[in-house]
Amino acid sequence: MRKSVPWHILWHVSGFLFFLVLLAIGNFLIPFVNSSIYANVIRFLNANVLLFLVMMVIGIVNEVFWSLYFPLNILAPLASAILSIFIITFFHRVWIFVNSYVHSNVSLVIAPFYVIVFLIVLVAGYITILARHGKPRNVWEEEHGRWHEWGMRHMRRKTKVEWEDVGDEFRLALYNLGKNINEALAGPRKPKRK
Repeated sequence: MRKSVPWHILWHVSGFLFFLVLLAIGNFLIPFVNSSIYANVIRFLNANVLLFLVMMVIGIVNEVFWSLYFPLNILAPLASAILSIFIITFFHRVWIFVNSYVHSNVSLVIAPFYVIVFLIVLVAGYITILARHGKPRNVWEEEHGRWHEWGMRHMRRKTKVEWEDVGDEFRLALYNLGKNINEALAGPRKPKRK
């Protein structure tokens, strides 16, 4: 089933609105729940609502770019990489929040993660665009099937594989591995003279 851009926008917005409703209920229950941890978790979520809003907007932009054809989807990996920065920021804030209760001495140096993850997501995104020949994700999946469907198609073989065949292949692989190790340890052999 091909999901349209309006469907993705509606999905993201409705998910964010559902989160806001749950957060409002959580705020309403603070006076009735006698737990400082509960109150602090709700305050933590309240403090990060703007971050969640920004992540939702970037996620929508990301989905829109990924649903376009090349060259319009050329900004999709950049949007994904920017979204990854905000996700790392959120996880870092969660780490600081949890660490305030655990009181561990473990501190995270977060700056390298920003650069490394940004570059990995960016490069992986452009590789994905090249692998899909510039086609949107939905079109690519319709033409080539999803990965699990691909795997299932290729697992079904016309000839039945017997366990004895697997055993023979395994023994041969171990034999070749052992032979290569022996040759590497023995060094180069001198040719035999006749």
